[in-house]
Amino acid sequence: MGINAKFNVKDVVEQMVSEEAAKVHAKIFENLAYVGDEAIKLAREKGSYTDQTGNLRASTGYVISYNGKIISDAGFDPNAAGKTKKQRDGQTGASGGKTFAYEMAGKHKNGFVLIVVAGMYYGAYVEKRQYDVLTFTEAQARIVAEKLFGQMFKAA
Repeated sequence: MGINAKFNVKDVVEQMVSEEAAKVHAKIFENLAYVGDEAIKLAREKGSYTDQTGNLRASTGYVISYNGKIISDAGFDPNAAGKTKKQRDGQTGASGGKTFAYEMAGKHKNGFVLIVVAGMYYGAYVEKRQYDVLTFTEAQARIVAEKLFGQMFKAA
């Protein structure tokens, strides 16, 4: 008398691989969201320009996409700059930044992508005038990401 399996080994292995992949995806998402949150905080605190309308800081945010689909966004806060002399409501910056980030994310169809933006059209002009909008933030975000993902893959 032999032992007969009442399950399909292939199905069990596929399920185990799928569960492990889900755990890895969750950790990747968690790390990207952390990097994005830190980037927003840094960009708003360390941006060396003076707010005129508040829209540039309001347009700062990020999106995370996976295989071309947005799975999360954050930032894009109309009140990010606080009150400035000429500030409107910051809504122009917040909606413009989000729109720009979504457009950029739509260009990436494979894997996980973190897009961090200061989405006002004049952000590059401000940078060219020797003010920091995202340059420092980008450098710091890379360092944080390398550390987090390096730890993640060492643990694997």
